[in-house]
Amino acid sequence: MKKKFLALALAGAMTLSLTACGGGNGGNASTGGNGGGNASTGSSAASGGVNFPTKSITMIIPYDAGGGSDLINRRACSIVEQQTGWSFTCTNMPGGSGATGYTELLNRDNDGYTLLGCTSTIVSMKQMGILDIDHNDFDVVAGFNQEICVLVANTNWAEKNNINTLSDFIDYSKANPGSIAIGTSAVGGIWNLDLLNAASKTGCEWNVVPNAGGGARAVIDCAGGSVQACAAGAFEVFGQVEAGSVKVLGVMTDERLPFYPDAETFQEAGFDVIGATTRSILAPKGTDPEILTVLEKAFMDATSSQEFIDFCENQGTSPWSVSGQEAFETYNMEMDIYASVA
Repeated sequence: MKKKFLALALAGAMTLSLTACGGGNGGNASTGGNGGGNASTGSSAASGGVNFPTKSITMIIPYDAGGGSDLINRRACSIVEQQTGWSFTCTNMPGGSGATGYTELLNRDNDGYTLLGCTSTIVSMKQMGILDIDHNDFDVVAGFNQEICVLVANTNWAEKNNINTLSDFIDYSKANPGSIAIGTSAVGGIWNLDLLNAASKTGCEWNVVPNAGGGARAVIDCAGGSVQACAAGAFEVFGQVEAGSVKVLGVMTDERLPFYPDAETFQEAGFDVIGATTRSILAPKGTDPEILTVLEKAFMDATSSQEFIDFCENQGTSPWSVSGQEAFETYNMEMDIYASVA
């Protein structure tokens, strides 16, 4: 299922917020010293003599606070802190579905002290002609998450219009072309591309409303009723689904998701629509290979832990603990696919 999921998924002014990565999500660097947070818990032995890290590491999150990328990056960093005694500072830099953060990372020193949690937009945005850079312009540290795209509707709007399933939504869309506003990530973002693909495959005419901060804003807009629906990550919609503000109508994968068992797949509704994103950790190009090895091990240990696996499963998303090389090769495959989509 995991291999099948990955193969199918592949077919488918700057705001800063500085906080400790542990935050309210559990776990902080209580064992890692204060402020500077050094690796006094054995990083020298693990790294073959490299004295890294000796101070706090900055993790750039190129999306809004509270979104799927924000929450899962913070949890991954929090677990690394628990396991190593290191210290992280997470910095939100939303804009252009990741473009602002990616550009910022290019300008940071390649000393291992600035990282970024990317999505598949690191590939798609170059293919769409939005950015001149992609994963080849960075060092990929490790992959840690895969997330399915889901279509949700404002609960009150759906109930008012007797929309209970994806098939109902598609029928209503075709009967009322252009009347449904659907929020999504910025133009060239993964959820934006997935929604445009769904519109093409279903023959629906939707009013697509992009959001520069990623799926988080789209979900909030949908919950508040300023748009009738949105396409975002399964993780990103989880809180509003639990609150009853939105309901999941469809999932862009080949099988129903266990955490949304009543939501149809697009394939069940008769349309070959698959959509997902992968999340990885990037470092500036030319980072010392020994430092990359230390970082890779720390993140792979953290994201293969039972704590991280449980966190993902409880939030409606999937862990994906792979090496930097495997994540890089995945992005190579996505590069070809998104070139075709573009």
